Amino acid sequence: GVGCGGCGACNAYGGCGGCGGCGGCKAKTSLGAHDPTFQHYMMEIPSNPGAPGDAKYVDKSDDVVGILANGILLDSHQPTWAYDSCNGHSDTKHHYHYHIPPQCFLKTMGIATPEDSEWWIHDHHAAGKDQAVAQIKARSGHGKYVRDFTEMAEQWPKTSNPSPVIGFARDGYPIYGPYDESGKVMRGMWYGSDLDECNGKVNINGEY
Repeated sequence: GVGCGGCGACNAYGGCGGCGGCGGCKAKTSLGAHDPTFQHYMMEIPSNPGAPGDAKYVDKSDDVVGILANGILLDSHQPTWAYDSCNGHSDTKHHYHYHIPPQCFLKTMGIATPEDSEWWIHDHHAAGKDQAVAQIKARSGHGKYVRDFTEMAEQWPKTSNPSPVIGFARDGYPIYGPYDESGKVMRGMWYGSDLDECNGKVNINGEY
């Protein structure tokens, strides 16, 4: 297993996380409720998962759906608004993890990403005059709300270097970045793409 302290965050001992580094960290005297700490993970991942069958959903009591090559967990619990500039955050168990494409990690692999790390948040300045949007913002309690998925996809460059394997799901299938083998940005099944219900596809080499 691999552990990680978190992007741009100081850990409980005054050190810095290994997900991209941080500058100017100062030693902390106490551990905050959501401060990331070094973790050891033990996870069994099948080396040969075989052909994909019917979609299977993870047990709701266990939110972890995979692990990326930098040692960060991929989590499925209800996301929050507290993400750092690398699009990760830590939970009350002090586990640093991702819910959405990890901006910094993808950049280190030469994959094109949006210029703004908050690409998933609706532009409240452009939407300020819309009454319906104003009502949604008011209900959210912090003046923000998530973009429509189609609008999210438009924040990403339409083409990039083909995405390499960036991790593995717990069922054994590799996790790729947001671009297919031809360098085209992918969309989910419900948004005009050829991805399946689990956001997977068979590539030109016949690999899922």
